[in-house]
Amino acid sequence: MKLGFLGYGNLAMAIDAGIAKLGIIPAGDIFVCDSADTAVARARAAGHPVCGSAAELFYACDVVVILIKPKVFRELKAEFAALDTRGKRVVSCMAAVHTDELKGVFGCPVMRVMPTLASAGAADIIGHTPSRDFGDLLSVLGQLGDLLCLDEKQLDCLTVAASCGLGFAARIMEVYAGECEKIGFKPGEAEAITRSIFTYAAGGDFAGLASRVATKGGVTEAGLNAMDKDLRGALSAAFAAALEKAVPPKN
Repeated sequence: MKLGFLGYGNLAMAIDAGIAKLGIIPAGDIFVCDSADTAVARARAAGHPVCGSAAELFYACDVVVILIKPKVFRELKAEFAALDTRGKRVVSCMAAVHTDELKGVFGCPVMRVMPTLASAGAADIIGHTPSRDFGDLLSVLGQLGDLLCLDEKQLDCLTVAASCGLGFAARIMEVYAGECEKIGFKPGEAEAITRSIFTYAAGGDFAGLASRVATKGGVTEAGLNAMDKDLRGALSAAFAAALEKAVPPKN
């Protein structure tokens, strides 16, 4: 399979890193098209052939993965619609662009896929829309993490819970490490404490662990009571704001 990345930003590089880590597809069989010089340089450094246009990328590849921003995609719709996509397949990693819109532009088999940056470590959870045309690609993605076959609405929700959620979790850990520094720990110590406790907490029953740690009237209970006032509201607002952006705009 000749695989093409239309866009070579952070997500493309994470998927690419996971593929390279496991040796699934040779670097020379992964083609890249990106208008940014820095992205082109990174792609060449990774051993990938670079295409100068979307037309060249589609000509060279069996499957093209769309990894550009939805706004850019919609601005270039006419250019994409003019591409020769006979015998090709398109995979979209874009949020807020549903399958019907993609089919209307490309006129070939399409599938939406929602990976995260965790693909780089082959520890991802990857949502995809149902399709019978992408068994070979799904076998590749299945080596980068657990696959979830979802309808469009569920995939929009997974965009928030997993793709955005990775950022939400990182921000919470960033704030936590900052609070450790405020009470006197050095930055390296604060980071080590944060990684240790979040790693352990991630491995079990979240509510149960909180209950076991928080003895009645104790120090932990006091902290949890104070935290609950703002944390639940902040996360709820974050999910709502992200989900609003993850849903395609109404015409």
